[in-house]
Amino acid sequence: MNSLNVVVGIISRDETLRKTSEIVIAKRSKKVVSGDLWEFPGGKVEANETSFDALKRELKEELNINVSVAHEVKNFHHQYTNLSIYFSVWHVTEFRGNPIGNEGQSVVWSPCSELNQYTFPTANTIILEWVFQNICIK
Repeated sequence: MNSLNVVVGIISRDETLRKTSEIVIAKRSKKVVSGDLWEFPGGKVEANETSFDALKRELKEELNINVSVAHEVKNFHHQYTNLSIYFSVWHVTEFRGNPIGNEGQSVVWSPCSELNQYTFPTANTIILEWVFQNICIK
């Protein structure tokens, strides 16, 4: 069975007393597993690369932003039928640039109140729970 280590960035910005916190999400390519679903940006950790270095590289490649401060907030494992994925989830608190779809993907700043309107891969359920409990105020 194949296994994969990935990093995920939860990029947020707070507006007016956190009542309208927004989170960056991106739409997966139709050509990949769980294609056409929304996700928190990130990607594979390369050999001899730290999780933080992978996060910075992936978010630069995908969104054209330069991460300066991020904190690891969650680690978990998700088992698909033929793939085992180990997630390292980071809350990005400081970055330079404006997130854009560097790879042609749609990218949006979603208000917390609208995140439930998007369809995410099953593995993102744990990440969404963390976002709602730690960033979004209901």
